[in-house]
Amino acid sequence: MPLDEWVTGELDLDSGDTTDWKALALEDSGKLTIELKADKKGAKILVGVYDKHGMSIGVGSSKAGEEGVAVPVKASSGKLFVKIEHRGGSKSAYSVRATMDGGGGGGGPDL
Repeated sequence: MPLDEWVTGELDLDSGDTTDWKALALEDSGKLTIELKADKKGAKILVGVYDKHGMSIGVGSSKAGEEGVAVPVKASSGKLFVKIEHRGGSKSAYSVRATMDGGGGGGGPDL
């Protein structure tokens, strides 16, 4: 998942499509923010950020009536993973973006 670019996806709890994973590679350490916007305000979506060892370094979830969530984390250089999980509500498409304060570089393919 490249930095500073919106990546789209879709989740549907009722059909069993509950989780998407994205990966990104950071060249530098710093403050990373993962932003997610869902097209359905009623969808409850959990966003988690994990380091290369699978340890959680940040989590956030959308609240009823909101269409998005932002998860700021202190990130180290290297590979990180973003888990996007549909926890309730209607089927929803979403857009997710990773931004780094002061640069950070990197990118890579979606998982």
